[in-house]
Amino acid sequence: MFECTGFEIAVAAINKIRKILCKKGRGIFIFASNHDFRILGTNPLNLHGYTRDEVDKMFDDFFSSTYVDTYSTTYEGGIREQRDWLVTIVK
Repeated sequence: MFECTGFEIAVAAINKIRKILCKKGRGIFIFASNHDFRILGTNPLNLHGYTRDEVDKMFDDFFSSTYVDTYSTTYEGGIREQRDWLVTIVK
């Protein structure tokens, strides 16, 4: 859902999650990268695709462990690529 909110609201949501997550609690986040086909070209829903720098800033210093990976799915024989960030955190 972060691709629908934009950077500032996503940061605010992550701050709230950090406050309510119990010690050693885990979270998994999947949201669009800036290389996702839904972001590139026409973007009628005005979705926001996150750069690696934005992802690092969103999760910086909040958790004891943060793992940033990418998750990719292709459509139409590989013509379209849905590329998401997969972020796992541990408090």
